[in-house]
Amino acid sequence: MRIALRARSASGLLDALGLGYDLPVGQAVYAIDAFPDDDLLWRIEWIGGVGYNTSVPSERQIDVCLAQLPKGEKNPLSARARSSQVEKRTVKIGVGLLPYVWIGSVWQKRRPVPKELKL
Repeated sequence: MRIALRARSASGLLDALGLGYDLPVGQAVYAIDAFPDDDLLWRIEWIGGVGYNTSVPSERQIDVCLAQLPKGEKNPLSARARSSQVEKRTVKIGVGLLPYVWIGSVWQKRRPVPKELKL
């Protein structure tokens, strides 16, 4: 039995094979396992501290400092959000993830939150 698939574009071929995906534009399709998996909002406060990964010696790790946003805060850069009273954590991620993280970005359930926080 021979099956022929015809598509006008690569995305059409992926859809025909059942390999396409339907996600709204701007929805993150990645998660970082080292980040907190909770409903709280976490802002990346600092990135630095390169070290070795003992599990995968060929991959270096970098420290990421996360600060919890106060409940109800919509501006991740406000004085209230940057207060020393908030909980902070430092996690280690592979340096290959650096293109996906930046200082000031907000994360929830291990995924980036769009710029306009909806609380």
